[in-house]
Amino acid sequence: MNLIYLFLYENCDQIGPGYPLFTTMIKTLLLLFSVGLPVGYGFVSNVSTKEVFLKFETMAYQHPECFQETQVNEEEVVQYFEEFKFSNSSNFKCFLNCLYTKLNFVKPNGDLDGDEIFRTTDRTTRKVIDGCIALVQSEPDRCQRLYDMASCVIHSQDYGV
Repeated sequence: MNLIYLFLYENCDQIGPGYPLFTTMIKTLLLLFSVGLPVGYGFVSNVSTKEVFLKFETMAYQHPECFQETQVNEEEVVQYFEEFKFSNSSNFKCFLNCLYTKLNFVKPNGDLDGDEIFRTTDRTTRKVIDGCIALVQSEPDRCQRLYDMASCVIHSQDYGV
C-alpha cells in the first residue's frame, strides 16, 4: 500500500499539472496516509495473539495475590490465557480486575488508563482501546468493567469498535 502512495506522491505533478496548490495538497495527504496513520492506528507489532496472551499469563502469575483475593479457579485463568475463553464467573471477572489494576490499566480514580493499556498491549490499536473504554467506562461494577474491556479488545469487531 505504501508503494502505491509513494508512486502517486512522486507522480502527482502529472495528475494536476499547472496547479501547484493541488499538487502540494495531494502530496500532503499522501504523506499523511502513508506515514502517519499506520503508526497511530495500525497493527505495529509482529507479535502473535498467542504470544500476547502468554506474556499476560506470565504477568498474572507474578501477582499471586490476585488468585488469593478472588479465589478464582485456576482452570478459568488457564483457559483465558491459553484458549481465549472467558469464564462468566464473578471470581474470574474480579481476577481480571485485580490483575489489570496491578498492571496499572486502572487509574486511582477507577477510570481505565488508555495510555497504559496501549503501551502494554501488543496487537491492538489506539482506536480499539479508546472505543472499548468509551463502551465500558460507565459500568459501575469494576470487575464487570474490566471483564467487558478485555472482551471488547479481543472481540472488537463484535462490539463495533
